[in-house]
Amino acid sequence: MKMFHIILLFQFLLWGTSASAFTNPEREIKEECTIETFASIYRLSPSQYFAPKDVIKSSNCDNLVINKFTQILMSLEGIALSNVLEKELSEDFKNIKITLNPAKIFVGNLNDYLKTNLANETNLFFTDTRLSSTKKVLTLNEEELIEVSCESCLSYGDKNIKIDLVHPINATRISQWLSTKVTAKITVLKANKNINLQNEGFKKDDFITEDLLTTQPDKFISQFEMIKFYKPNKVIIQGMPLTNQDIAPLQLVRYGTPVKVVLKNNNISIIKSAIPHKSANFGETIELKNPSNNKLISGKVVDFNKVLIEL
Repeated sequence: MKMFHIILLFQFLLWGTSASAFTNPEREIKEECTIETFASIYRLSPSQYFAPKDVIKSSNCDNLVINKFTQILMSLEGIALSNVLEKELSEDFKNIKITLNPAKIFVGNLNDYLKTNLANETNLFFTDTRLSSTKKVLTLNEEELIEVSCESCLSYGDKNIKIDLVHPINATRISQWLSTKVTAKITVLKANKNINLQNEGFKKDDFITEDLLTTQPDKFISQFEMIKFYKPNKVIIQGMPLTNQDIAPLQLVRYGTPVKVVLKNNNISIIKSAIPHKSANFGETIELKNPSNNKLISGKVVDFNKVLIEL
């Protein structure tokens, strides 16, 4: 009788071990939860932070899952398939079956949208965009479209723009206002080092070029070939862009000192010599005397001791 009990106990233990060894973890019952977000999410700046409340419509998932999903959204740019994002989430939450809606999610930059639709093929860009509501991002449901217009957005400065969220099927229209700044993207010269006051002209290696967004593009110097005709009128700190207020013109032509005169007519150029009647800087128009016949001619100063006359 005792031997019989031992055999039964052995079989029971053997059966239990075999069953646990062949259990498939994928067939275990998982916790399930759902996250409902928006079909389109437009951030207001490239590296903008947004909280779950800004992008989650509803969810019965744990806060850890919601926060992780929000982090994934912040890293996106363009269209993402929800089933792909579900797999990414499952790597961190293996025992939870997570369902995301809608099936596709778009994340983009509202400034890029404004650029494409209001100032395409120009050097204008939108910055410092803010929604009039407390929302940090612009969100759209499925089938909703954006309609936007701004007649003054081809000029620089602060603008207020009306945006309509239109649902063509439901025939609904929701209007929102935003503030933004229209800027020009230009190339500027930034000081490569501290530049002290001097009587000599700038040198090319004094500067590096860099793109800048500004509402005052005419304020900045952007042409390398022109800086040799100017000198600093104050100390210019390294990293600062060069402006019209930082420079003083050099005297390129001196009164009474002979200069080269280039006579240009279509593709033909003739170089002669003449005597300027006054000293002048780059770009100025002066009178010169032709020494061969004492006649006066007018030309534009284009370089050191060089004047251009276009016939």
